[in-house]
Amino acid sequence: MTFLGDFQANPTGASPYMVLTCFDELLTTKGIMLLRGDLISHLSEDEGFVLMNQLLDGYLNDGLYEQIK
Repeated sequence: MTFLGDFQANPTGASPYMVLTCFDELLTTKGIMLLRGDLISHLSEDEGFVLMNQLLDGYLNDGLYEQIK
């Protein structure tokens, strides 16, 4: 994840502020997926937590997912 302004200014060179990695190895056997969030710069741990939760809410909540489409 990066700031929109940074991406618009330089799409290939925009620095990430947070990286989310999905581990889906347990999805078929246990029905769960692990998610790891790494803060790169400029975000506090609390800000990263809120950002990750908002992203997950957008994809997991049917009403909010309509806005993403």
